[in-house]
Amino acid sequence: MDADYLKKNVNDALTEALASMAVGMPDDKVEYMGRYLKAYCQRQRVKAKNSEEAGDAESKWAANEVA
Repeated sequence: MDADYLKKNVNDALTEALASMAVGMPDDKVEYMGRYLKAYCQRQRVKAKNSEEAGDAESKWAANEVA
């Protein structure tokens, strides 16, 4: 159960963060990881909001198209 949670909620963020850290080679790896994960969360929130707004716009368009 714990492994499923981690795979679903943490895996993508950590994979991206570690890949970015491997390329960037920062001096303070812990600070870099923290900042990257905070930025990742912000990007996910924006992505979800944009997706929701796009769905709303599509619904409105479909309603107008039918009418």
